Amino acid sequence: MAAERRLYVGPSLRRLRRDLGLTQADMAGDLEVSASYVALLERNHRPLSAEMLLRLAQTYKLDMSTLAGTSGADETARLQAVLKDPMFADIDLPALETSDLTGNFPGITEALLRLYTTYREEQLALADRAPRPTRPAGRAATPPIRSLSLAASWPRGATVSRPWTTPPSASPRAWRGTTTWWAT
Repeated sequence: MAAERRLYVGPSLRRLRRDLGLTQADMAGDLEVSASYVALLERNHRPLSAEMLLRLAQTYKLDMSTLAGTSGADETARLQAVLKDPMFADIDLPALETSDLTGNFPGITEALLRLYTTYREEQLALADRAPRPTRPAGRAATPPIRSLSLAASWPRGATVSRPWTTPPSASPRAWRGTTTWWAT
Protein backbone atom coordinates (compact mmCIF):
# COMPACT_ATOMS: atom_id res chain seq x y z
CA MET A 1 0.00 0.00 0.00
CA ALA A 2 1.41 3.37 -1.01
CA ALA A 3 1.93 6.05 1.62
CA GLU A 4 -0.74 8.74 1.55
CA ARG A 5 0.53 12.04 0.21
CA ARG A 6 -0.50 15.09 2.19
CA LEU A 7 -2.00 17.78 0.03
CA TYR A 8 -1.64 21.41 1.07
CA VAL A 9 -3.63 23.66 -1.25
CA GLY A 10 -4.15 26.78 0.84
CA PRO A 11 -3.48 29.54 -1.71
CA SER A 12 -5.35 27.64 -4.44
CA LEU A 13 -8.34 27.15 -2.14
CA ARG A 14 -8.31 30.84 -1.17
CA ARG A 15 -8.11 31.87 -4.84
CA LEU A 16 -11.03 29.55 -5.68
CA ARG A 17 -13.13 30.95 -2.84
CA ARG A 18 -12.43 34.54 -3.87
CA ASP A 19 -13.10 33.79 -7.55
CA LEU A 20 -16.48 32.36 -6.53
CA GLY A 21 -17.18 35.46 -4.43
CA LEU A 22 -17.62 33.47 -1.22
CA THR A 23 -16.66 34.18 2.35
CA GLN A 24 -15.00 31.49 4.46
CA ALA A 25 -18.32 31.04 6.28
CA ASP A 26 -20.19 30.59 2.96
CA MET A 27 -17.71 27.97 1.74
CA ALA A 28 -17.79 26.21 5.10
CA GLY A 29 -21.59 26.01 4.88
CA ASP A 30 -21.43 24.58 1.35
CA LEU A 31 -18.87 21.96 2.40
CA GLU A 32 -20.53 21.22 5.76
CA VAL A 33 -17.42 22.06 7.80
CA SER A 34 -16.59 24.89 10.19
CA ALA A 35 -15.32 28.27 8.99
CA SER A 36 -12.23 27.84 11.17
CA TYR A 37 -11.42 24.59 9.31
CA VAL A 38 -11.61 26.44 5.97
CA ALA A 39 -9.30 29.11 7.43
CA LEU A 40 -6.81 26.42 8.53
CA LEU A 41 -6.91 24.85 5.06
CA GLU A 42 -6.31 28.22 3.40
CA ARG A 43 -3.26 28.91 5.58
CA ASN A 44 -1.83 25.41 4.95
CA HIS A 45 -2.16 24.53 8.63
CA ARG A 46 -4.14 21.42 7.66
CA PRO A 47 -3.77 19.16 4.65
CA LEU A 48 -6.72 18.69 2.33
CA SER A 49 -8.16 15.20 2.80
CA ALA A 50 -9.31 13.06 -0.12
CA GLU A 51 -12.88 13.34 1.16
CA MET A 52 -12.67 17.14 1.27
CA LEU A 53 -11.12 17.22 -2.22
CA LEU A 54 -14.04 15.17 -3.57
CA ARG A 55 -16.52 17.43 -1.76
CA LEU A 56 -14.93 20.55 -3.27
CA ALA A 57 -14.96 19.02 -6.75
CA GLN A 58 -18.61 17.98 -6.49
CA THR A 59 -19.87 21.15 -4.82
CA TYR A 60 -18.13 23.63 -7.12
CA LYS A 61 -17.91 21.45 -10.28
CA LEU A 62 -14.10 21.49 -10.36
CA ASP A 63 -11.44 19.37 -11.94
CA MET A 64 -9.56 17.88 -8.99
CA SER A 65 -6.18 18.42 -10.65
CA THR A 66 -6.62 22.20 -10.40
CA LEU A 67 -6.59 21.94 -6.62
CA ALA A 68 -4.20 18.99 -6.42
CA GLY A 69 -1.52 21.01 -8.20
CA THR A 70 -0.57 18.40 -10.80
CA SER A 71 -0.39 20.97 -13.59
CA GLY A 72 2.50 23.03 -12.12
CA ALA A 73 5.36 20.77 -13.22
CA ASP A 74 6.16 22.93 -16.26
CA GLU A 75 6.32 26.12 -14.21
CA THR A 76 8.48 24.40 -11.59
CA ALA A 77 10.91 23.23 -14.28
CA ARG A 78 11.00 26.71 -15.85
CA LEU A 79 11.63 28.38 -12.50
CA GLN A 80 14.37 25.88 -11.60
CA ALA A 81 16.06 26.60 -14.94
CA VAL A 82 15.90 30.34 -14.26
CA LEU A 83 17.35 29.89 -10.78
CA LYS A 84 20.42 28.15 -12.25
CA ASP A 85 21.53 31.49 -13.67
CA PRO A 86 24.88 32.63 -12.18
CA MET A 87 23.06 35.67 -10.79
CA PHE A 88 21.44 33.34 -8.22
CA ALA A 89 24.53 31.20 -7.53
CA ASP A 90 24.96 32.46 -3.95
CA ILE A 91 21.35 31.66 -3.00
CA ASP A 92 20.57 28.13 -1.83
CA LEU A 93 17.13 27.31 -3.24
CA PRO A 94 16.11 23.68 -2.75
CA ALA A 95 13.86 22.09 -5.37
CA LEU A 96 11.16 21.58 -2.75
CA GLU A 97 10.94 25.33 -2.10
CA THR A 98 10.69 26.01 -5.83
CA SER A 99 7.94 23.42 -6.14
CA ASP A 100 6.09 24.92 -3.16
CA LEU A 101 6.36 28.40 -4.66
CA THR A 102 4.97 27.36 -8.02
CA GLY A 103 2.21 25.27 -6.45
CA ASN A 104 1.11 27.76 -3.83
CA PHE A 105 1.77 31.04 -5.60
CA PRO A 106 1.37 30.61 -9.37
CA GLY A 107 0.86 34.34 -9.90
CA ILE A 108 4.17 35.23 -8.25
CA THR A 109 5.86 32.42 -10.17
CA GLU A 110 4.57 33.80 -13.47
CA ALA A 111 5.66 37.32 -12.47
CA LEU A 112 9.18 36.10 -11.65
CA LEU A 113 9.43 34.19 -14.93
CA ARG A 114 8.28 37.23 -16.93
CA LEU A 115 10.69 39.50 -15.05
CA TYR A 116 13.62 37.17 -15.72
CA THR A 117 12.67 36.78 -19.39
CA THR A 118 12.59 40.57 -19.78
CA TYR A 119 15.93 40.85 -17.98
CA ARG A 120 17.56 38.28 -20.32
CA GLU A 121 16.13 39.96 -23.42
CA GLU A 122 17.51 43.31 -22.26
CA GLN A 123 20.93 41.75 -21.57
CA LEU A 124 21.00 40.28 -25.08
CA ALA A 125 19.89 43.59 -26.60
CA LEU A 126 22.67 45.41 -24.71
CA ALA A 127 25.21 42.88 -25.95
CA ASP A 128 24.02 43.43 -29.52
CA ARG A 129 24.37 47.21 -29.15
CA ALA A 130 27.83 47.05 -27.54
CA PRO A 131 30.61 48.53 -29.66
CA ARG A 132 32.71 45.94 -31.46
CA PRO A 133 36.51 46.08 -31.10
CA THR A 134 38.15 47.58 -34.17
CA ARG A 135 41.64 47.26 -35.65
CA PRO A 136 43.82 50.34 -36.09
CA ALA A 137 43.74 51.78 -39.60
CA GLY A 138 46.08 50.04 -42.02
CA ARG A 139 46.56 46.97 -39.83
CA ALA A 140 45.77 43.59 -41.31
CA ALA A 141 43.88 40.87 -39.53
CA THR A 142 45.95 38.49 -37.41
CA PRO A 143 46.62 35.36 -39.45
CA PRO A 144 45.49 32.11 -37.86
CA ILE A 145 48.04 29.77 -36.36
CA ARG A 146 48.32 26.86 -38.76
CA SER A 147 49.77 24.46 -36.25
CA LEU A 148 49.75 24.72 -32.47
CA SER A 149 52.79 22.49 -32.22
CA LEU A 150 54.64 24.88 -34.52
CA ALA A 151 53.63 27.88 -32.41
CA ALA A 152 54.74 26.09 -29.25
CA SER A 153 58.21 25.64 -30.72
CA TRP A 154 58.90 29.38 -31.18
CA PRO A 155 61.02 31.17 -28.57
CA ARG A 156 59.51 33.77 -26.26
CA GLY A 157 59.11 37.18 -27.89
CA ALA A 158 59.80 36.07 -31.46
CA THR A 159 57.96 37.83 -34.26
CA VAL A 160 57.50 36.36 -37.68
CA SER A 161 56.18 37.59 -40.96
CA ARG A 162 54.70 34.24 -41.96
CA PRO A 163 52.91 31.91 -39.52
CA TRP A 164 54.69 28.76 -40.77
CA THR A 165 58.29 29.99 -40.25
CA THR A 166 60.18 28.45 -37.30
CA PRO A 167 63.17 30.31 -35.82
CA PRO A 168 66.31 28.16 -35.59
CA SER A 169 66.63 28.56 -31.80
CA ALA A 170 63.10 27.29 -31.12
CA SER A 171 62.46 25.82 -27.68
CA PRO A 172 58.97 24.42 -26.93
CA ARG A 173 59.29 25.23 -23.22
CA ALA A 174 59.96 28.90 -23.87
CA TRP A 175 56.51 29.39 -25.44
CA ARG A 176 54.20 27.98 -22.78
CA GLY A 177 51.72 30.57 -21.50
CA THR A 178 52.81 33.39 -23.84
CA THR A 179 51.06 35.40 -26.52
CA THR A 180 52.49 35.77 -30.02
CA TRP A 181 52.21 39.07 -31.85
CA TRP A 182 52.40 38.77 -35.60
CA ALA A 183 54.45 41.20 -37.64
CA THR A 184 52.55 42.99 -40.37
